[in-house]
Amino acid sequence: MTLLGWSRHDTTSSTNWMRVVPAVLLASLACEGATPRAVRRSVPESNLAAPLSALSTKSFSRVVGIVEAGLDTVFVADELERSLELVDLVNDRSRIVGRNGNGPTEYTRPRALYRFRGDSVLMYDVGQRRFLVVSGDGHPTRVFRPKNGLLGTVVGADTVGSIYLVLTPSFGPAGRLSGDSATVVRWNPDLATLDTLVWIKEAPASTQVRQRAQGGGTDVLVSSFPVPFGPADDLAVGPDGGLAVARVSPFRLEWWLNGRRQHSGEALPTDSVPITTLDRRPYEQRSSPVSFRWPAYKPPFLRGALLLSRDGDQAWLRRTNGTDSDTTLYDVFDRRGIPIWRVRVVGNRRVVGLGQRNVYVMRRDTTDLLFLEAYRNPVAR
Repeated sequence: MTLLGWSRHDTTSSTNWMRVVPAVLLASLACEGATPRAVRRSVPESNLAAPLSALSTKSFSRVVGIVEAGLDTVFVADELERSLELVDLVNDRSRIVGRNGNGPTEYTRPRALYRFRGDSVLMYDVGQRRFLVVSGDGHPTRVFRPKNGLLGTVVGADTVGSIYLVLTPSFGPAGRLSGDSATVVRWNPDLATLDTLVWIKEAPASTQVRQRAQGGGTDVLVSSFPVPFGPADDLAVGPDGGLAVARVSPFRLEWWLNGRRQHSGEALPTDSVPITTLDRRPYEQRSSPVSFRWPAYKPPFLRGALLLSRDGDQAWLRRTNGTDSDTTLYDVFDRRGIPIWRVRVVGNRRVVGLGQRNVYVMRRDTTDLLFLEAYRNPVAR
C-alpha cells in the first residue's frame, strides 16, 4: 500500500506460486442493519492560500513519505531516487540522510516514512525488507526486521513504538481466499506482540490463473490485479495509535483505539463521478492488458487518500474528482468522525503531509518533477 506515492492509480499485482491444496475460506464482514441515510452537512470551505515564503527548489521523483522534523524542516523519502533527505525550507537546503547500501544503518529502497518513538522517524526499506530508525536531527541509529519476515503491508507507526500492517491476503485458483476483507494488526517489535485491531474492505481483484506440471504435482500461478477505481476502505495511524478508518460504503469516517471503535461519523452523501475513456486508457494500452470489470463510477476516495495531522486530531481525506477537473477537494474530519471543513487545492498538487501548523504539498511540473510547498493550515482549531 503506497500511502503518498504520486501515481494516480495502484496497478501493482501480486503473484504467488502455490501447491494446489484445500483452502479455508475466511469469512467476510457482514453488514449489520440497514444502510444509514446519508446526511449532507454545511461546513466552511477555503482554498489553500499562497505558499509560504519557505519553499524548496529541490526536486523529487516519487515521494512515499514526509514527516515534519521541526517548523519548516521536514524529512522526505523518495522511492525512485532511493533517498531520504532532511529539507530546510527556510534556507532552501537539503542533505541526504544516511546512504545506500546493505550495511547496519544503510538502506536501498525507501517505501514509507512515519513518526516514531520520541522525535525519531521510522523508514521502511522495502529493498531489504527491514526498518531504519533515524534520530530527529537526521542520523541513522539502528535497523531491525521481523524474525519471520513481514506478513503484510506497512501502513503506519505510532510514537509509542508500534508498527501497523495490513495482512497480505492469500490467493487460490478461485481468487482471494479472504473475500473482500483484510486484517489490520499492530506489531510491537520490542515486546514481540501482534494484536488484531480492525478489518477493512479491500478493492475487488481480477485474478488470472495458470497451471504447470512440477515434480509430479501441479503448481498454480495466481496473478491478482486490483480493479482500478475499485471501492476500498482506507486508514491512517495517529501518534497515540488511534486509527482513522474511512469506510467506502456507506461513506463515513470511524475512529478506533486498541481494537475498539470509539466514534463513527454519520453516513455522508457522495457524488457520481463517472469513469471515462481517459481514466481507462493507461490500463488498456499496456503491453499485456488485464481484463477488468470496470465500475461505472469512481468511489468517493481511493486507497492512500487519508492523512492525519501531527497531533492526530484532524483527518484529511482526498476526494476523487473528474478527469478534466483542476481542483482537488479534501474533506476534513474531527476526532468524532464529523466533517468540519472542506479545503480546495488547485492545480497539479497533492497534500502529502500535515505538520503542527503547516500543510505540505507536492506540486508536479510539466516535466513530471515534484517540488515541495508549505502552506499554513486553514482549518480553524
